[in-house]
Amino acid sequence: MKKLNSQENLEQIPLLLNKPTKSELKNGIIGNNHEALEALKSFIYSEYIQIKSFLLWGNQGSGKSFWLQAWANEISTSKYFNLKKDILTEYKGKKIIILDNLEYASSENQDFIFKLFNLQKNSKIKILGSTANIFKITNNNDFREDLLTRLKQGLIYKLNPLTDTEKLYALKEYIYSLGWLSTREDCTYDALLNYMLQRFPRQLTILKNILINSHNLALKKKCPVTINLVKSILENIEK
Repeated sequence: MKKLNSQENLEQIPLLLNKPTKSELKNGIIGNNHEALEALKSFIYSEYIQIKSFLLWGNQGSGKSFWLQAWANEISTSKYFNLKKDILTEYKGKKIIILDNLEYASSENQDFIFKLFNLQKNSKIKILGSTANIFKITNNNDFREDLLTRLKQGLIYKLNPLTDTEKLYALKEYIYSLGWLSTREDCTYDALLNYMLQRFPRQLTILKNILINSHNLALKKKCPVTINLVKSILENIEK
């Protein structure tokens, strides 16, 4: 793989001015998750499935939120909620309710979800959820036991983390979507991405947040994205 010879070369790279894109299925990296993601696809599209809930679980950074958001963007009859911050509201006309970060569901949101399960008896509503750890929900005394029982009766699949090679590919796809690369084969930013994978937390969500912050700062300053620029982003975050 071609890499830049020095940081000085990296300093000279211009930044193209494209806006970042939303999570899309075509940008997803499957890795060692073919079975889980194929099962999810079947769950989404099947109209005759008997089991109407699907739970993805895996370590932070395994891609759960990406896939849930990508499916929410793909299916117009779906509605996405991030239970870290969202309050469940009206879902009229929606057939798939997507519930990210179930372990953070408030008591009010849990009551709402339980009502959704009851409504499934006479409707085609499907529930798609995610949690960092299925056992974290199990050991959570604040989580409704009857709701947990309902979740366990559905399909449950684990997402495995990507390898470093797969993460590098995912990050290259991301910066390609931002307009940093003229082609997907362009190795201009490989040195920067490898530096990030070696020095920073390897969760894709964190790495993408660093990249988008670097992207926005570079646009504001009208300067290239460099290792030093990325470092300055991290210093500001830590403050």
